[in-house]
Amino acid sequence: MKIVEHSVRRWESYPGADTETCLWEVGVEHEGEYYEVRMEAREVGADKMYYMGYIRNTRCIKAYFSDGWLGFGFSDIRGTCKYILRSMRKVIRGDYSSIRGAGHSVDMP
Repeated sequence: MKIVEHSVRRWESYPGADTETCLWEVGVEHEGEYYEVRMEAREVGADKMYYMGYIRNTRCIKAYFSDGWLGFGFSDIRGTCKYILRSMRKVIRGDYSSIRGAGHSVDMP
């Protein structure tokens, strides 16, 4: 598994907001398949962030999920993104055991 491209964008959560959102867009290659991955970080107070992750649900995802992007993370879990990255790595390696419903991971830290 390797990152073949990436970019980072930042913007205000809404015009005039005192918080920012940061989006890391990544292209990952694994066993000849290309995965579009996104990691979103949002400020939610003094030195606190919450993270959400997404993998585009394309033909390289070998199970059927109705959402266009598989979702990872929960907005009420703050200060860590490692559990999201671990869960995304599982899915890229073909383990969908934590994905439920239309396409959201239930993994927790």
